[in-house]
Amino acid sequence: MMTLVARNAARTALRRALSSASAGPAASFATSERAPRRDDEGGQEQRQQEGEEQQQQEEEKEVEVTRRLFEAALPHVRDLGWSREALEAAATALGVPETAGEEGVDVGVGVGSRRLPIDLVHYFIRRSNAELARDPDVVAMLTRGAEQGDGGDSVHGQALVANRVKTVARARLNMLAPYLEEGHWLQAMAMGALPDHAEGTGRLALETVDEIWHVAGDRSVDAKWYTRRLGLLPGYCATELFMLTDESPDREETWHFLEWHVDALFGNGSGTTAAAAHPNGWWPRASGAAAGWGVD
Repeated sequence: MMTLVARNAARTALRRALSSASAGPAASFATSERAPRRDDEGGQEQRQQEGEEQQQQEEEKEVEVTRRLFEAALPHVRDLGWSREALEAAATALGVPETAGEEGVDVGVGVGSRRLPIDLVHYFIRRSNAELARDPDVVAMLTRGAEQGDGGDSVHGQALVANRVKTVARARLNMLAPYLEEGHWLQAMAMGALPDHAEGTGRLALETVDEIWHVAGDRSVDAKWYTRRLGLLPGYCATELFMLTDESPDREETWHFLEWHVDALFGNGSGTTAAAAHPNGWWPRASGAAAGWGVD
């Protein structure tokens, strides 16, 4: 005869066995239900990854198509200006599927792919900045600079840096030469100054003077980084404006105007002396030009 303890133990074991037997199919069903969910989660991650990769490919394609469009459009600027017509001519030459709107050209790549004339102007500015270090005059200057050294913070060293800034800034301004005829660069500057475009144009102006300083050899990481760039910015922009009306041989007056600003930036009074001694009197002419633009 089984004792009470033995019976209770047997009953407990039986209940556990029955519970396991009754729960078995349900547990198995629950397991089979959870497995597809894990598969679905894995499938969603894969689909999301594939979607991101496809989006990245489309963006890369859009960048490349846009670059080709702008490169093909730049030669048309001399005849058509910075215009929708120049973009359309480039798209036709490339065989790019495009839809012309009232203002821009849709390169047919994706959402936000409409390209406006101001985008072409900004592309040219970035392109010119990127090519600055490869300009022949700049390369020759850098070669000489490597042989001379930087001269440190001495007066001689400051003069070397000033000359480098002049050379690089002049090379950058010379990149505008093909678009000075027919007022095309004046058109670009006016377009960039419009309220909708001024912010982007301002950033590119800072990028331009930053690149000039960088190519000239400036590697400062302190407050000088800001003061040098902000100091050069107004002089460079003023020289760009002056260049629009310069009719002197080889733009001689423009380069004297640039030298005066750079010398003033470095605290060198020779620029003022050069202005006063110049036979064509470019300084009075520059003041008159500034007054014509509404600048006192």
